[in-house]
Amino acid sequence: MALTFRGRVARLLSASVVDQALLSGANFLVGVILVRFTSDRDYALYVLLQATLVLVTSLHNALVCKPLAVLAPRKTPEARRKMIGSVRKSQNRRLWPFLGMALAVTALGRISGILSTSLALVTGFGVLAAWTTVQSNYIRNVLLIYSRVRTLVAVDGLYVAILLIGILWAAFGFGTPAVWLAVALMAAAGICAAGGNRSFGSTTGWVTGEDGSIWTEMRSLSAWAVIGSVIYWAFSRSYNYILASRLDLSAVASVNAVRLMVMPAVLIPVGLQGMLTPLAAAWNVEEGFDRLVHRLLRLTLVIGAFYLVYFALIWAFRDWVTSRVFHKQIVARDSLLLLWILVSLVALVREILVSALYAVGHFKWLAWQIGCCAAVALAVMWFGIPFWGAAAVLIALILGEVLNVAGIIYLIRKSQQQFRLYGSAVARGIQ
Repeated sequence: MALTFRGRVARLLSASVVDQALLSGANFLVGVILVRFTSDRDYALYVLLQATLVLVTSLHNALVCKPLAVLAPRKTPEARRKMIGSVRKSQNRRLWPFLGMALAVTALGRISGILSTSLALVTGFGVLAAWTTVQSNYIRNVLLIYSRVRTLVAVDGLYVAILLIGILWAAFGFGTPAVWLAVALMAAAGICAAGGNRSFGSTTGWVTGEDGSIWTEMRSLSAWAVIGSVIYWAFSRSYNYILASRLDLSAVASVNAVRLMVMPAVLIPVGLQGMLTPLAAAWNVEEGFDRLVHRLLRLTLVIGAFYLVYFALIWAFRDWVTSRVFHKQIVARDSLLLLWILVSLVALVREILVSALYAVGHFKWLAWQIGCCAAVALAVMWFGIPFWGAAAVLIALILGEVLNVAGIIYLIRKSQQQFRLYGSAVARGIQ
């Protein structure tokens, strides 16, 4: 039993490394192509579209995927299949009206002259990209719950291939690049979802049942998780919109061009978070909360060591990267790079340790905590730009992340004490 569990963990971790290497490399390559071969406006629009898709994914994770990852491992195999199939069917039924309304609003914006033709097309394909992203995100999480790591890597490989083809066409083909970027994101996620659904259906099979009680069970976890995700996105991703409104699209392009230099490392904990949520829930059930926390701390140290090596290399070769790879001069590059490195290190700790709190369902406290951190970070962003320029958004991110990590550590310590007291009480009762 222990060997089987350890083998499953090893497969998940190794697949996560391969999967994130694939996704990180693809995202880095996409960014380099866009920075070098498209205008700042096109790249900035791509960044804003990606930020919106991150919000959609965060909401979907909070409302559906994270509660599912916590609850599904506790079910019998047949109940788990019914739960996963029923949630998939009902979420699609509930989302269709929102898709129709978003496309209708986009069409009205073009007809009324509020949106130009190109911006309306970007928005319309962006709405469709949001829809396909929800589909691909769901099947990816289902594959993680079932430890279908090979299928996950294959599905993500398909996503990367389609995305790169679309990005290359946007950069070197005809038409408006920003429109083709939106099309590429829509097509890549849609084909990824179709491939994953077909693979899962042919092996495990989609089974549906009554979904009312399932959503009631999930709602107790998802309500606060949704609030927390929206608030967290507000200070972790809305900086792009703040830069665009307070400065210009060139500032968005510059800050995100520097972010590209740390992106291969940044995306590792982001990908691990998707894998760690179901894995942490399983660890908590099978080995206890203390062992779960210790495993997460060791994982943080291992990945943190890799971070330091990578950041040392990227700092040493920063001139070569910006001049030869990006073919671009970036204002205040060194200070922005140092700030992004600090953001990445603190975010690593947060992304991994918060899985312990997801595993025990502390969504409400996390939402309150993230709200306080976001308020501080957004205030520093908004009022700091006149003093520090674009660097203000990164200073604010560091401050917000540090406060968030401090709160997470406090909640973990509090949970450990509660579990120990509960364990002692149970032991006394048995005696």
